[in-house]
Amino acid sequence: IENASFIRETKKMDAPKNVMFFYPYEKLCPKDVCKVIDGSVANYWDDRHMSRDGALMATPDLIEYLRN
Repeated sequence: IENASFIRETKKMDAPKNVMFFYPYEKLCPKDVCKVIDGSVANYWDDRHMSRDGALMATPDLIEYLRN
């Protein structure tokens, strides 16, 4: 719920040009169901921070986002 609210509100914002929002939750939480654990891999360190593996899962999307 917090992620959905954050995404909804920041997408409505008129952010300064030097501020960019990246939403890894769209990758980690497809169809609003978060993959907290994917097989034997934990995608989150705690309730808000991605683990190394979770961050690696979102990295290709971040690279593509920064290229555009």
